[in-house]
Amino acid sequence: MSQTNANIAALIGSRICHDLISPVGAITNGLELLALGGTQAGPEFSLISDSAAHANARIRFFRIAFGIVSEGQMVSAAEIVSSVAGVFENKHRVHWGINGSMPRTVTQATFLALLCAEQAIPRGGIIDVKGNNSTVNMAIEGSKISFNSIYWDILDSGNIPENLPPAQVQFALLHTVLSSLDRKVTINARDTNFTLSF
Repeated sequence: MSQTNANIAALIGSRICHDLISPVGAITNGLELLALGGTQAGPEFSLISDSAAHANARIRFFRIAFGIVSEGQMVSAAEIVSSVAGVFENKHRVHWGINGSMPRTVTQATFLALLCAEQAIPRGGIIDVKGNNSTVNMAIEGSKISFNSIYWDILDSGNIPENLPPAQVQFALLHTVLSSLDRKVTINARDTNFTLSF
């Protein structure tokens, strides 16, 4: 993926997230007002409320992972933790162990790496994230580790296969982002766990 195409993709991602965050936020606020007004909380209300909160978290996460990044931007620890927790809360559990704010470029790479890592543990698992602004280390553990070399090879070679599925676009974007940071991914894999660092 060329730098121009990557920038266009990031602009599209930012635009979509920007346009969706307001209406989803309005739904969440409306539900809160209904609850304050004494609306009985039933299973239907809970389903809508949980879905709106999950959608809000995913939009915030995707805005960082796929959106445009300006030099010098930082992401607060609170925003990182809440975004990650809202997306990875059931099947895949993420333990965030990096303290403090992070440059948005590094946060973007880390979020993309999380999306790659979850692909390798289809039955669910645990992802421990540690490090700092200079080095990010992930320890991934699951009952089954499954690597599709077609996609994972992109991280090393940068060669994007034709008809790359939308669900795997994070592999192409992660390679582009890490190249801009002058970093490379290192992966050490075993049967039920692997590490990923950059």
